[in-house]
Amino acid sequence: MRTPIGESVQNDPSILKKSLDIQLQKLIVEPYLFTISHPETISQDPTSMERRLALENYCPNVIIIDGLDECDNSKHQSLILQLLAHALSTSQLPFRFLIVSRPETHITNTFNSHILISITTRLALDETFRPGLDIAVFLRSSFEDIYNKRLEYMVNVPTPWPSDGTIDRLVQSCSGQFIYASTVVKYVD
Repeated sequence: MRTPIGESVQNDPSILKKSLDIQLQKLIVEPYLFTISHPETISQDPTSMERRLALENYCPNVIIIDGLDECDNSKHQSLILQLLAHALSTSQLPFRFLIVSRPETHITNTFNSHILISITTRLALDETFRPGLDIAVFLRSSFEDIYNKRLEYMVNVPTPWPSDGTIDRLVQSCSGQFIYASTVVKYVD
């Protein structure tokens, strides 16, 4: 789909400033429909083309929208969800959208609308998933890698490094957020 998307932008550079519904149509729906109706654009190798089309029929592509709640304003956030729901229900696109957002009231209300509630699955990433356990594993593994990379500096440092108590305090400081743990590891490294 890269080629038809690129051509859409090249033919109309102002597309990125147009309304969200036009952008969705011109940058996702139409390029997909073009690619399917012109399979020769996928690959010159027929074996590869057949494989891609077969995979496309059985394995939908995933488009990730991370931080929907951080978009311009609440109206745009709700509009994006409504436009995606409409495109999925009318164009038979083989896409799955992973939408990551804080549960702002207007976003939750939009997801509760008739068109979205029937085509979505929600997954709340709260403490029921016990993210602290995964974060502790990540921290231990990352610090072990750092320790092994810097053995010449770690000669007199007791193991495990850092201590289990330090890992526990870091996990608590993370409050379930991997970004905090990742930032700590990058800083220490």
